[in-house]
Amino acid sequence: MYGSVFSMDIWPNIQYVLYSDSCSSSNHLFGCIGLRNKSYCIFNKQYTKEEYEKTVANIITHMIETGERGEFFHPSLSPF
Repeated sequence: MYGSVFSMDIWPNIQYVLYSDSCSSSNHLFGCIGLRNKSYCIFNKQYTKEEYEKTVANIITHMIETGERGEFFHPSLSPF
């Protein structure tokens, strides 16, 4: 596992997974939940590599501008 941040409950063969939960054996995910053996997905929707890279860059730029980048899930989303 490498290149993954702000995610939880992710396991084997995970690469570049951002803001995701309960995913396995996947790479290049952003904001996904419960995916297995997937690549280039945003909010559980699959994209081409080029579309994924462009869209994630736009989302991250927006998050930086609004001060959301680097924040973990909001406590109101916690199941506990």
